[in-house]
Amino acid sequence: MKNPFFSIILATYNRAHLLPRAIASVFSQDYADWELLVVDDGSVDATESLMRDCQNQDPRVRYLKKSHSGLAKTRNAGLSEAKGSYVTFLDSD
Repeated sequence: MKNPFFSIILATYNRAHLLPRAIASVFSQDYADWELLVVDDGSVDATESLMRDCQNQDPRVRYLKKSHSGLAKTRNAGLSEAKGSYVTFLDSD
C-alpha cells in the first residue's frame, strides 16, 4: 500500500459527541488520497468505541490512544505516526 498524500491529525479528548461531525467533514472532501489519524489524549468517554467502528468502515482511518498529556504532545504523537507527504491538523470541535 502506498503512503497517502495527506495525513490529517485529529487530536481529541472526551469529544465523542463531536467526533462524528469532524470525521464526516473529512469523508465529504472530493480528494481521497489521505489518512486520518485520530489521536486520543486519554479520553474516558465513548471515543474508543466510536473509533473502533470508524476504523472498521474505512482503512484510511487510524486510531491512536495515549495517556493524557495535553494538546501539543498529542499532536506530536500524531506527527510521529503520520505517513503522508503533507500533514494538516483538524480540531475535534
